[in-house]
Amino acid sequence: MSFAPQGGGGKGGIATELLATGSIVADGTEQHILNRTTEGIEAIFGWIDICAMQNGDSITITTKIDGVIHAQELYDDAVANGILYLVKRTLNTSSTYEVILKQTKGTYRQYPFTLFIER
Repeated sequence: MSFAPQGGGGKGGIATELLATGSIVADGTEQHILNRTTEGIEAIFGWIDICAMQNGDSITITTKIDGVIHAQELYDDAVANGILYLVKRTLNTSSTYEVILKQTKGTYRQYPFTLFIER
């Protein structure tokens, strides 16, 4: 599966850019993968790699728009296909978008992520 950016770029087109890439080492608290106030109309999408999870581990991924929970998913134990795709969200100017990871059980692990933006 490929998550390569696609975008028009030129005059009148939509440009897709890398917004953030890195990893979070879980510590049992809510940790922001992203906490962004938009600068215009933006669409944000990407992925989180949870392949490191093992039996006994549990994490929650939460997305919020303007402080309101938009989606919240719980993942338990080892997963066969551990790439979580963050569906593209189009946000209005000055909206706040948060992606939060919290590991609630098990051995704290490292979770790589990559996020893209279209504007």
